[in-house]
Amino acid sequence: MPVFEGQREQPVTGNYFVSAYPPFSAWTPAQVPALHTALAQSEHSEPLGAYVHLPFCQKKCDYCYYLSYIAQPSAVVDRYVEAVIREAELYAATPGIGARRVRFAYFGGGTPSTLSSEQLRRLISGLKSALCWNGIEEVTFECAPRSVRPEFLTTMRECGVTRVSMGVQSFDNELLALNGRVHLAEDVVRAFELIRQTGFEWVNLDLMCGLLGETEEKWRESVRRVIELVPDSVTIYQTEIPHNTQLYRDMRAGTLPAPMVSWDVKCARLG
Repeated sequence: MPVFEGQREQPVTGNYFVSAYPPFSAWTPAQVPALHTALAQSEHSEPLGAYVHLPFCQKKCDYCYYLSYIAQPSAVVDRYVEAVIREAELYAATPGIGARRVRFAYFGGGTPSTLSSEQLRRLISGLKSALCWNGIEEVTFECAPRSVRPEFLTTMRECGVTRVSMGVQSFDNELLALNGRVHLAEDVVRAFELIRQTGFEWVNLDLMCGLLGETEEKWRESVRRVIELVPDSVTIYQTEIPHNTQLYRDMRAGTLPAPMVSWDVKCARLG
């Protein structure tokens, strides 16, 4: 996270990570005609990037502010997959989208790896039918350590996934539990080995700096363990306390299970 000139204090709550996740809650009805106008323009020829959100999880992490639903039945997930495909078909029918090639796709969440193999096949097959998918350069799929299993990884490869991104966050089991994660450090090692054995050549691991209760020693050990695995890339996020999270509710109630890490300390650890 960059520190801008003149910026000295961390916003204690809220979001300061800038992402591509569309804040549709900030849209107004008056802005919808402009979207329709853009979609009707046929002069665009630049390739597209597609983000596919899969809002299903085993458990919502205490710091998570993304849209997600816990332990949904298979029928609900099936309906969601069909809705995503239908939405892609509607966009593909517009002049502004239909003829443009998809250059890359990113499946995020939520926890996309909670899908079944059949649901994944149906989703990617439907997207390939709706959009100009031929010649796509990269397809990234997010996984959580405990949901990684051999048959699903094989399905991912068969469907054309080229890059796996796994949320590690920390290699300290106490920190993982304090922050609402369901996996353990040993789950990460097992999952990483399975991913490599399946033949994925590009694997990204996520770390979070400044988790509740994190010390300098715990942070350095997590960095060391990640380096030891030799992933192809590492993404590091600073821990936030957005307003729609369990961390925020605990902070307001004075029941945080461990101390927060200060802005200065997080910035120093990211060096």
